[in-house]
Amino acid sequence: MVVKLSNAEKKVRYDKRLCSLLDEHRKVLITVGKNTLIRRFIRFHTEKTGNKDFLNLLPLLVGNVRLIFTKGDLKEVSEEIAKYKVLNIINVIF
Repeated sequence: MVVKLSNAEKKVRYDKRLCSLLDEHRKVLITVGKNTLIRRFIRFHTEKTGNKDFLNLLPLLVGNVRLIFTKGDLKEVSEEIAKYKVLNIINVIF
C-alpha cells in the first residue's frame, strides 16, 4: 500500500532536501523549473544557518527555474545538460 503524503509533508521533505543540498554544495547551475518553494526555503535556510551567500540567487529566481547542485565543474555540467536540451519548434502554416 502506498502512503500518500499531504502537501505540508511534501514541503517539509522538500525543505530538508534543499537545505541539505545548500549545505553540501558550493556551485549551482540554474535552469527551468518552479521557484516559489525554492525562494522560501533559501530564505529559511539563510536565517537558520546565517550563511547569506545563497541570497545572491534570489534575484535570479524569476519565472520558472530549477537549481542543479554540483561539486564538479559548472562548464562541464552545463555542456552535458545542453546535450539533452529539446528544441521547441513551432510550425506555422500560412
